[in-house]
Amino acid sequence: MNILWVSLYPPLPLDFGGPIGIYKRIKSIAQKHDIYLFYMEETLVNGHIAELQTFCKEVHPFCRTKKNIKILLEFLYLPYTAITRHNRQMEKEIIQCVNNKNISLINIEFPQMCINLRHIRSAYSRPIILHQHNIEWLRFQQMAQASSGIKKLLLYWESVKLKRFELNLESDCLIDYYTFLSSKDKDIFHSTFKVSETKTRLIPLGADEYEGETDLAHRGTNIIFCAAMDAQMNVEAALWFAKEILPIISKKIEHVKFFIVGREPQEEVKKLACENIIVSGTVESLDEYYRRADLIVIPLLHGGGVKVKLLEAIGRKKRIVTTSIGIEGTSFLPNIHIPVADEPVKFAELCVDVLLNPECYEEMYRQTFKLFKENFTWNAIGAMYLDMLEGLAKEGSDYEKLQNKD
Repeated sequence: MNILWVSLYPPLPLDFGGPIGIYKRIKSIAQKHDIYLFYMEETLVNGHIAELQTFCKEVHPFCRTKKNIKILLEFLYLPYTAITRHNRQMEKEIIQCVNNKNISLINIEFPQMCINLRHIRSAYSRPIILHQHNIEWLRFQQMAQASSGIKKLLLYWESVKLKRFELNLESDCLIDYYTFLSSKDKDIFHSTFKVSETKTRLIPLGADEYEGETDLAHRGTNIIFCAAMDAQMNVEAALWFAKEILPIISKKIEHVKFFIVGREPQEEVKKLACENIIVSGTVESLDEYYRRADLIVIPLLHGGGVKVKLLEAIGRKKRIVTTSIGIEGTSFLPNIHIPVADEPVKFAELCVDVLLNPECYEEMYRQTFKLFKENFTWNAIGAMYLDMLEGLAKEGSDYEKLQNKD
């Protein structure tokens, strides 16, 4: 079957959790079906199109809309994160693709991208699936609660508009099925929008199992946080660790280095850079940094959904310390499978203990990896997503045949 796939950002480079999840699912589905990929990015970079074309039937990149008067006016009633991703040429080419390529279904990554499909329903009767990743309006609400001043007001207003935007998607009957990364997000969505259980699916994230990662010599000094540094919840996490936790660790372990690895770091993150804090910026691959890592930290204070950064670290058999938010939405239990702390001093103490006494945590991490292999590898997740899409495409085809017969 032919699948039109619409993404908030490109699947490459694999420099943080979102693209990794999208890339792995697309590549798995593309083994059996043709993918017509449409995506948005800040500025057009053609370096990865050739690789995407090796497994996608067509690749259509578009540039995110820059600030202008029209956006400022629409900002009064539409989410900023949606209107800056509205591209009239993308909208036009999506309709052309639907009309000319015998598309069986549309898969959308993130609700904001639905702004480019507002006129699609009149031309298209097959299933449209929205992969939520997390509850976007709730994520902005959480960021607003952690902010102050004008930033707090803007984030809260964005949250209100995103919630209303999603409500309109449901009332306009644009989306046929919703998928979620965690049961918690799925439950919040049901209680908020009163959507039928038959319209939702739980599809967790996955990660690869990497060979050879545990054979590397550890110096015991490199602490790494891998995340998109243009996302406020990750900026908050990096600042919290660097300012409140790292100084405590440095008093007990000499020559500790903290690597902040992720795309487009905001200015406040760049300012952290010093002798023992390295801010990498955008990288082509995380492999080099995972090889250096003696400890992976996930110091998130806010955020929803399952964290790819957690699963990636487990798949590489790395030592991990996280907050309770970092394991939220998974079956990993705090301090049973992964060391967890939500207070700076306790978080620092766990980091020090894991680095200085790794043998005390060997059995814990062994059980963590066992649970990961049983439930969170990309092979298992890819097969689950493929089964879902094929089932929904068949339902849509059967419904269309019934309508034509009538």
